[in-house]
Amino acid sequence: MLIEELVMLSYIGSMPADKPRVDDLELIEDLLVAANGLQDFVQGLCDVAAQVASRETGIAVDCGISLSRPKRPSAVAGSTTIAAQLMDGEHDTLDEGPCLEAWATGSRVLVGADAMEQRWPLHSKTLAFAGYANALLVPFAFRDGACALMVFLAATPGAFTEDATPVIDRFNHTAHQALQIALKTAAGSDLISDLHAAMRSRSVIDTACGMIMMQERCTQEEAFRTLQRASSARNKKLRLVAEEILRRANSSAVRCRESGVGSSRT
Repeated sequence: MLIEELVMLSYIGSMPADKPRVDDLELIEDLLVAANGLQDFVQGLCDVAAQVASRETGIAVDCGISLSRPKRPSAVAGSTTIAAQLMDGEHDTLDEGPCLEAWATGSRVLVGADAMEQRWPLHSKTLAFAGYANALLVPFAFRDGACALMVFLAATPGAFTEDATPVIDRFNHTAHQALQIALKTAAGSDLISDLHAAMRSRSVIDTACGMIMMQERCTQEEAFRTLQRASSARNKKLRLVAEEILRRANSSAVRCRESGVGSSRT
């Protein structure tokens, strides 16, 4: 499946662009293959995006990405330490200011850091304090409910001109497709991890039930119900209660062995 999607990504990247590309697609494809997990890919994508934007604008441009997934850890990265720190703060304000504007319109939003920017004065001050004159926010939405915000940051005023933004938009389209592939790959890894965790949890619960069966001389079904009642009474997950039973049993066994050693010496 990954090979097929890479072929599709190659097709997308080969569509005519307003300006020549410099192996941008190949860099992203290499990231998809070599990245050690989703966070590593997002970090690499930040670095490539900063290179592309810097090339097209002719000035130094940083990039940051904030990626959110339902019921999964988020991924925040930046091409520089300052950009990463700024994105870490933006991740907590995705539902307000220019971030909300980007999500509401589904299109990029340009934010200035000077007195002319009256829409979001707090965000403008944050940009200026970080040493940036303007920021270009690009929202991404994905089929599985995940969402991302890619932010280009420049210290030079007026960096994102009409000549540069079409090429950046072209790159963003490819980046969006690549992120979708990375998310699908991560979802597969998450599923495997969840299955392994479920198997470990099942093993712990079964072992605890076995101990209850031995102590209470009951059936497995009765032992499991006993475990469920203890879980409800303590407001703890079944697995945690089972682990506690096993720890206590192990401690008791250790004390018995130590007591036996002490008795034999006397």
